[in-house]
Amino acid sequence: HLNGIFGRDAGSVDDFGYSASMARVASDGLIWTQATLDAYIENPKPLVSKTRMNFSGVKDTQERADLLAYLRSFSSQINVTLVEPSRMYYTCFFSNLYLGGVKEIDDLGHSYGAIAAEGINVSHDGAVDVDSAAKTVSRASSSTLPYDTLVLAPGTDFADGAIEGWDINAQSAMPHAYKGGSQTELLKSQLVNMREGGTFAMVTPANPYRCPPSPYERVSMVAHYLKANNPTAKIVVADSKDTFSKQSLFQEGWLRHHPGMIDWIKSDFGGGTV
Repeated sequence: HLNGIFGRDAGSVDDFGYSASMARVASDGLIWTQATLDAYIENPKPLVSKTRMNFSGVKDTQERADLLAYLRSFSSQINVTLVEPSRMYYTCFFSNLYLGGVKEIDDLGHSYGAIAAEGINVSHDGAVDVDSAAKTVSRASSSTLPYDTLVLAPGTDFADGAIEGWDINAQSAMPHAYKGGSQTELLKSQLVNMREGGTFAMVTPANPYRCPPSPYERVSMVAHYLKANNPTAKIVVADSKDTFSKQSLFQEGWLRHHPGMIDWIKSDFGGGTV
Protein backbone atom coordinates (compact mmCIF):
# COMPACT_ATOMS: atom_id res chain seq x y z
CA HIS A 1 0.00 0.00 0.00
CA LEU A 2 3.04 2.32 0.06
CA ASN A 3 3.68 2.25 -3.68
CA GLY A 4 2.73 5.59 -5.20
CA ILE A 5 2.05 7.17 -1.81
CA PHE A 6 3.45 10.61 -2.70
CA GLY A 7 0.60 12.94 -3.65
CA ARG A 8 -2.06 10.43 -2.57
CA ASP A 9 -4.99 11.25 -0.29
CA ALA A 10 -4.57 9.66 3.12
CA GLY A 11 -6.82 6.68 3.81
CA SER A 12 -7.73 6.23 0.16
CA VAL A 13 -6.66 2.64 -0.62
CA ASP A 14 -9.75 0.55 -1.33
CA ASP A 15 -10.57 -2.42 0.93
CA PHE A 16 -8.01 -1.44 3.57
CA GLY A 17 -9.14 -1.31 7.20
CA TYR A 18 -8.06 2.16 8.35
CA SER A 19 -8.28 3.16 12.00
CA ALA A 20 -10.88 5.70 13.08
CA SER A 21 -8.09 8.24 13.64
CA MET A 22 -6.69 7.83 10.14
CA ALA A 23 -10.19 7.93 8.63
CA ARG A 24 -10.81 11.21 10.47
CA VAL A 25 -7.71 12.99 9.18
CA ALA A 26 -8.40 11.58 5.73
CA SER A 27 -11.84 13.17 5.77
CA ASP A 28 -10.16 16.44 6.83
CA GLY A 29 -8.14 16.38 3.58
CA LEU A 30 -4.71 15.05 4.60
CA ILE A 31 -2.50 14.41 1.58
CA TRP A 32 0.76 12.47 1.75
CA THR A 33 3.53 14.81 0.65
CA GLN A 34 7.22 14.97 1.49
CA ALA A 35 6.41 17.27 4.42
CA THR A 36 3.43 15.35 5.83
CA LEU A 37 5.15 11.96 5.49
CA ASP A 38 8.26 13.33 7.19
CA ALA A 39 6.16 14.70 10.07
CA TYR A 40 4.24 11.43 10.38
CA ILE A 41 7.37 9.27 10.41
CA GLU A 42 9.04 11.54 12.96
CA ASN A 43 6.08 11.31 15.34
CA PRO A 44 2.66 10.03 14.20
CA LYS A 45 0.57 11.40 17.06
CA PRO A 46 0.72 15.18 16.37
CA LEU A 47 -0.44 14.56 12.79
CA VAL A 48 -2.93 11.76 13.52
CA SER A 49 -4.17 12.40 17.04
CA LYS A 50 -5.57 9.56 19.17
CA THR A 51 -3.79 6.97 17.09
CA ARG A 52 -3.13 3.78 19.04
CA MET A 53 -0.21 2.72 16.84
CA ASN A 54 2.71 1.65 19.01
CA PHE A 55 5.36 3.57 17.08
CA SER A 56 7.28 6.45 18.64
CA GLY A 57 8.75 7.66 15.35
CA VAL A 58 12.14 8.06 13.69
CA LYS A 59 13.92 11.02 15.25
CA ASP A 60 17.04 11.09 13.07
CA THR A 61 16.61 13.53 10.18
CA GLN A 62 18.91 11.68 7.79
CA GLU A 63 17.26 8.33 8.50
CA ARG A 64 13.88 9.83 7.64
CA ALA A 65 15.28 11.40 4.48
CA ASP A 66 16.71 8.03 3.39
CA LEU A 67 13.43 6.28 4.10
CA LEU A 68 11.44 8.87 2.14
CA ALA A 69 13.85 8.64 -0.78
CA TYR A 70 13.33 4.87 -0.82
CA LEU A 71 9.54 5.27 -0.76
CA ARG A 72 9.69 7.84 -3.53
CA SER A 73 11.50 5.33 -5.75
CA PHE A 74 8.28 3.30 -5.72
CA SER A 75 6.06 6.27 -6.43
CA SER A 76 4.29 6.57 -9.75
CA GLN A 77 4.47 10.36 -9.62
CA ILE A 78 6.17 12.18 -12.46
CA ASN A 79 9.73 13.35 -12.00
CA VAL A 80 9.80 17.17 -12.09
CA THR A 81 12.97 19.24 -12.54
CA LEU A 82 13.07 23.02 -12.28
CA VAL A 83 15.98 24.69 -14.11
CA GLU A 84 16.47 28.13 -12.55
CA PRO A 85 19.77 30.09 -12.39
CA SER A 86 18.91 32.15 -9.29
CA ARG A 87 19.03 30.66 -5.83
CA MET A 88 16.61 33.26 -4.50
CA TYR A 89 13.48 34.68 -6.09
CA TYR A 90 12.71 38.28 -5.17
CA THR A 91 9.14 39.10 -6.00
CA CYS A 92 8.12 42.37 -7.60
CA PHE A 93 4.93 42.13 -5.57
CA PHE A 94 5.25 44.30 -2.44
CA SER A 95 8.60 45.74 -3.57
CA ASN A 96 7.07 49.20 -3.39
CA LEU A 97 6.15 48.50 0.24
CA TYR A 98 9.85 47.86 0.86
CA LEU A 99 10.70 51.23 -0.69
CA GLY A 100 8.08 52.83 1.53
CA GLY A 101 9.55 51.29 4.67
CA VAL A 102 6.57 49.03 5.30
CA LYS A 103 8.36 45.74 4.52
CA GLU A 104 11.93 44.45 4.70
CA ILE A 105 13.88 43.05 1.74
CA ASP A 106 13.79 39.59 3.33
CA ASP A 107 10.00 39.68 3.08
CA LEU A 108 10.39 39.69 -0.72
CA GLY A 109 12.93 36.88 -0.98
CA HIS A 110 11.97 33.24 -1.40
CA SER A 111 14.30 30.28 -1.75
CA TYR A 112 13.50 27.09 -3.61
CA GLY A 113 14.00 24.91 -0.54
CA ALA A 114 10.29 24.39 0.08
CA ILE A 115 9.58 22.90 -3.33
CA ALA A 116 12.78 20.86 -3.13
CA ALA A 117 11.48 19.43 0.15
CA GLU A 118 8.34 18.35 -1.71
CA GLY A 119 10.44 16.30 -4.10
CA ILE A 120 10.98 18.75 -6.96
CA ASN A 121 14.48 18.51 -8.43
CA VAL A 122 15.92 22.04 -8.44
CA SER A 123 18.80 22.67 -10.85
CA HIS A 124 20.38 26.08 -10.23
CA ASP A 125 21.61 26.50 -13.77
CA GLY A 126 20.66 28.29 -16.96
CA ALA A 127 18.84 26.68 -19.87
CA VAL A 128 20.76 27.60 -23.02
CA ASP A 129 19.17 25.44 -25.71
CA VAL A 130 16.21 23.15 -26.36
CA ASP A 131 16.32 20.28 -28.82
CA SER A 132 12.65 19.52 -29.44
CA ALA A 133 13.45 16.57 -31.71
CA ALA A 134 15.68 14.85 -29.14
CA LYS A 135 13.59 16.19 -26.25
CA THR A 136 16.54 17.54 -24.31
CA VAL A 137 17.46 20.80 -22.57
CA SER A 138 21.08 21.94 -22.62
CA ARG A 139 22.19 23.62 -19.43
CA ALA A 140 24.98 26.16 -19.06
CA SER A 141 27.19 24.27 -16.65
CA SER A 142 25.71 20.80 -16.13
CA SER A 143 24.59 17.80 -18.12
CA THR A 144 21.90 17.74 -20.79
CA LEU A 145 18.48 17.15 -19.30
CA PRO A 146 16.05 14.79 -21.09
CA TYR A 147 12.31 15.42 -20.85
CA ASP A 148 8.96 13.99 -21.83
CA THR A 149 7.03 17.23 -21.34
CA LEU A 150 8.62 20.68 -21.28
CA VAL A 151 7.20 23.90 -19.87
CA LEU A 152 9.11 27.05 -20.87
CA ALA A 153 8.75 30.12 -18.66
CA PRO A 154 11.23 32.66 -20.05
CA GLY A 155 9.73 35.64 -18.24
CA THR A 156 10.45 39.18 -19.39
CA ASP A 157 13.58 41.29 -19.61
CA PHE A 158 14.80 44.59 -21.00
CA ALA A 159 15.20 45.13 -24.72
CA ASP A 160 18.56 46.89 -24.53
CA GLY A 161 18.48 50.25 -26.27
CA ALA A 162 14.69 50.52 -26.21
CA ILE A 163 14.87 53.58 -23.92
CA GLU A 164 16.67 56.49 -25.54
CA GLY A 165 19.53 57.77 -23.38
CA TRP A 166 19.50 54.77 -21.02
CA ASP A 167 20.86 51.26 -21.32
CA ILE A 168 21.50 48.36 -18.98
CA ASN A 169 25.01 49.67 -18.19
CA ALA A 170 23.46 52.68 -16.46
CA GLN A 171 21.45 50.66 -13.95
CA SER A 172 23.99 51.07 -11.14
CA ALA A 173 23.72 54.87 -11.29
CA MET A 174 20.06 55.06 -12.38
CA PRO A 175 18.36 51.92 -11.03
CA HIS A 176 15.17 50.84 -12.76
CA ALA A 177 14.14 48.49 -9.91
CA TYR A 178 11.67 46.79 -12.26
CA LYS A 179 13.09 43.50 -11.01
CA GLY A 180 13.01 42.64 -7.33
CA GLY A 181 16.29 42.10 -5.48
CA SER A 182 19.53 44.04 -5.83
CA GLN A 183 17.98 46.78 -7.96
CA THR A 184 15.27 47.35 -5.36
CA GLU A 185 17.90 47.51 -2.62
CA LEU A 186 19.97 50.01 -4.63
CA LEU A 187 17.00 52.29 -5.21
CA LYS A 188 16.10 52.13 -1.51
CA SER A 189 19.69 52.99 -0.59
CA GLN A 190 19.62 56.03 -2.88
CA LEU A 191 16.31 57.07 -1.35
CA VAL A 192 17.64 56.73 2.20
CA ASN A 193 20.82 58.71 1.38
CA MET A 194 19.13 61.44 -0.65
CA ARG A 195 20.07 64.90 0.56
CA GLU A 196 17.59 66.84 2.65
CA GLY A 197 15.14 68.62 0.39
CA GLY A 198 16.36 66.69 -2.66
CA THR A 199 14.34 65.64 -5.69
CA PHE A 200 13.29 62.11 -6.56
CA ALA A 201 12.76 61.93 -10.33
CA MET A 202 10.85 59.12 -12.01
CA VAL A 203 10.26 58.54 -15.72
CA THR A 204 7.26 56.31 -16.38
CA PRO A 205 7.14 54.07 -19.45
CA ALA A 206 4.78 54.38 -22.38
CA ASN A 207 1.99 51.85 -22.81
CA PRO A 208 1.87 48.90 -22.99
CA TYR A 209 3.77 47.52 -20.02
CA ARG A 210 3.19 45.04 -17.24
CA CYS A 211 1.06 46.20 -14.27
CA PRO A 212 -0.10 49.70 -15.39
CA PRO A 213 -0.65 51.13 -11.85
CA SER A 214 2.79 50.10 -10.53
CA PRO A 215 4.79 53.31 -11.28
CA TYR A 216 2.20 55.41 -9.46
CA GLU A 217 2.05 52.99 -6.56
CA ARG A 218 5.83 53.39 -6.36
CA VAL A 219 5.50 57.17 -6.33
CA SER A 220 2.98 56.86 -3.50
CA MET A 221 5.23 54.65 -1.37
CA VAL A 222 8.31 56.81 -2.00
CA ALA A 223 6.24 59.79 -0.88
CA HIS A 224 5.21 57.81 2.22
CA TYR A 225 8.87 57.26 3.08
CA LEU A 226 9.93 60.84 2.36
CA LYS A 227 7.07 62.32 4.39
CA ALA A 228 8.47 60.58 7.47
CA ASN A 229 12.20 60.92 6.73
CA ASN A 230 12.77 63.82 4.33
CA PRO A 231 9.60 65.93 4.37
CA THR A 232 10.97 68.84 2.32
CA ALA A 233 11.91 66.56 -0.59
CA LYS A 234 10.07 66.71 -3.91
CA ILE A 235 9.00 64.02 -6.38
CA VAL A 236 8.87 64.77 -10.10
CA VAL A 237 7.09 62.28 -12.36
CA ALA A 238 7.83 62.71 -16.08
CA ASP A 239 5.10 60.76 -17.87
CA SER A 240 4.91 59.86 -21.54
CA LYS A 241 1.15 59.48 -21.14
CA ASP A 242 -1.63 62.03 -20.66
CA THR A 243 -3.64 59.69 -18.44
CA PHE A 244 -2.76 56.63 -16.38
CA SER A 245 -4.41 53.70 -14.62
CA LYS A 246 -6.49 54.62 -11.56
CA GLN A 247 -5.40 58.22 -12.01
CA SER A 248 -8.16 59.88 -9.98
CA LEU A 249 -7.56 57.58 -6.99
CA PHE A 250 -3.80 58.15 -6.99
CA GLN A 251 -4.03 61.91 -7.41
CA GLU A 252 -6.67 62.20 -4.72
CA GLY A 253 -4.37 60.28 -2.36
CA TRP A 254 -1.36 62.41 -3.28
CA LEU A 255 -3.30 65.61 -2.60
CA ARG A 256 -4.67 64.33 0.69
CA HIS A 257 -1.53 62.75 2.14
CA HIS A 258 1.36 64.50 0.37
CA PRO A 259 0.20 67.99 -0.66
CA GLY A 260 2.83 69.90 -2.61
CA MET A 261 5.31 67.02 -2.72
CA ILE A 262 4.47 65.34 -6.05
CA ASP A 263 4.58 67.05 -9.46
CA TRP A 264 3.14 64.92 -12.28
CA ILE A 265 4.22 66.19 -15.71
CA LYS A 266 2.11 64.62 -18.44
CA SER A 267 3.03 64.21 -22.08
CA ASP A 268 1.28 67.40 -23.20
CA PHE A 269 3.56 69.41 -20.92
CA GLY A 270 6.81 67.72 -21.86
CA GLY A 271 6.77 64.59 -19.72
CA GLY A 272 7.26 62.39 -22.76
CA THR A 273 10.36 64.22 -24.00
CA VAL A 274 12.61 63.33 -21.08
